[in-house]
Amino acid sequence: MISGQVSVYPLETPNSDSIIKECVDTFQKQGISTEVGAVSTTFTGEPEQVWNGLRLMFEQAQSRGQEVNMVVTLSNAQK
Repeated sequence: MISGQVSVYPLETPNSDSIIKECVDTFQKQGISTEVGAVSTTFTGEPEQVWNGLRLMFEQAQSRGQEVNMVVTLSNAQK
């Protein structure tokens, strides 16, 4: 299992809220357990799901034709 948090920051757009929501929806569709917060989304999932989900999340934001920053913190530590 991999756990962590991710934040997506669309730049120079008035539509940042909708872009972020679409990105989180794309991430969740990979079967990853998520909890959406005010600034970031925490998650837990299998490695393949997480890596694929992060790539798809970034591509989703990028497809809106905007510049985007994404900050990710990952851990494989067991609780």
